[in-house]
Amino acid sequence: MDPRTITGAVARLSRRDPAEGLCSSRADHRAAPERNHRCRAQAVQYYALGYPPVPDEAAGNRRPKTINNELLVLTAVLKNARLWAPLRELYEPLPVTKRGPGQALSPEQTTKLIETAMTNDAWFVALCATVLAYATGCRSGEIKKLQLRDLMLDSARPYIHLRPENTKSRRDREPALNELGLWSVNQLLTRAGMLGANDPDHYLLPADLSKHTKKTDPLRGGKGFDPARHQTSWNSAWEKLKKAAGLENFRFHDLRHTHITRAIEAGVPVEVVMAQVGHISPEMTRYYTHLGADSKHAAVAAVQQGSEAALAALKRNAEAPEAKPAPAPASGSDRA
Repeated sequence: MDPRTITGAVARLSRRDPAEGLCSSRADHRAAPERNHRCRAQAVQYYALGYPPVPDEAAGNRRPKTINNELLVLTAVLKNARLWAPLRELYEPLPVTKRGPGQALSPEQTTKLIETAMTNDAWFVALCATVLAYATGCRSGEIKKLQLRDLMLDSARPYIHLRPENTKSRRDREPALNELGLWSVNQLLTRAGMLGANDPDHYLLPADLSKHTKKTDPLRGGKGFDPARHQTSWNSAWEKLKKAAGLENFRFHDLRHTHITRAIEAGVPVEVVMAQVGHISPEMTRYYTHLGADSKHAAVAAVQQGSEAALAALKRNAEAPEAKPAPAPASGSDRA
C-alpha cells in the first residue's frame, strides 16, 4: 500500500463523519446481515482508501483476503492516529474461504512431469526449477532470487543458503541438496555463466530483458540478459509443460507439498523437514503433508505387528463350523 494512500485515508477520516456510509447501528446490521457483513469492510475501503468496493462477482485480483490485508495496515495507522474507535464496532473483515494445502504428485506423475519437460528445450528453465523445487521443497520465489554466493557446492554435503529477505518466514535457511537438486543447480549455473553471470552477487537465473514488455516496466525495451537482476517468472513455460504432461490442475507450489509428503512418508522426522522447508511449527508441516493410501496402509500394518496371535484366533473363530452368532446389542444399564 502506498504511504500516500494511507496519509490521504487518515486525512479523509479526520474531516468526515467516520461512520458515513457504514451501518449506523447494530440494529441496522441485524436487519440486513447478508448485505452488511460485506459492506462494512468495503465501506471502510471506499471511504478511507478512496477506491470503490469490489463486487462479489468481479473480485478478480482484489480478493477478500487482499482487501483484509490492506485494511490491517490501515487500521494500525488509524489506531495510532486515534481515529479507529468510531469504526471498531462497525467493522468486520470480509469472509475468506480457506483453501486446502494443494496436492502432492505421485512418483509416477513426478517422473512424467520431468520426462515431459526434457522433450522441449524451451522448457529448460522450467525443468530445472521443477527438479529443484521437488528436490529441496523451496518456493518459487526462493529459487528465483538465488545468487551465485548462495550456492555451497564444494562441501561433501552441498546446500543452498536462503537469506532472510528472500524467505517467507524472514529467517535464514540452508536446504540440503540431494543428487537431483545438485543436478539442477549445476545445470542452471552453467547456463548463468553463458549469460554473463560471474560475480558472487549475480543471479543464478539472470533476467531476460526481452520478456519485460509492460508499458510500466522500467526494463521495457531492453535486450539480452542482465545477471544483476533475477528472472521473475516461468509461468508461460510451466503452463505449457504441465498441460503436455496431463497435469493441468497442478500448481508449481505443489512441488513443495510433494517434497514434504515424500519426506514424511520416508520416515524423516518432522523437525528435520521443518528445517529443510522453513516451517516454524510442526502443525504447518503436517498441514502440508499429503499421505497417500499406501502410507496409511503401511501405518495400520505396523500397528498390527505383534498381534498375529490375536488375529489368528479371530480367524479360527470365524472359520469354525459352529461359530457363535454375534451377541445382541446390550440394553439399558448393560451398555458401556
